Amino acid sequence: MPGLVFQINTLGGAIANGPDGAYTHRAYPYLGEAQAYWKNADRAADLQAAIGRIRDHIAQARIDRHYANYPDIAFHDWPVAYYSRKNYESLQSLK
Repeated sequence: MPGLVFQINTLGGAIANGPDGAYTHRAYPYLGEAQAYWKNADRAADLQAAIGRIRDHIAQARIDRHYANYPDIAFHDWPVAYYSRKNYESLQSLK
């Protein structure tokens, strides 16, 4: 269905007790994700701009950790936002 969706995925429970690793979000109670879908290119710019406004509101709320499976390099300091500074440096050294 064309349009914009903001989905909230709940976490908690056993996922919070997982192993140490690059997934820094285990202890969070939820993840939010913004998604935009369009069938014709005329809608793309409007929906992408809407995603940008959501991103701006998230930043204004001082939310600075983001889920890497829905990448958006427009987030400020996206490597740290997705992995944390320590984990990103570790991943870079492994690479």
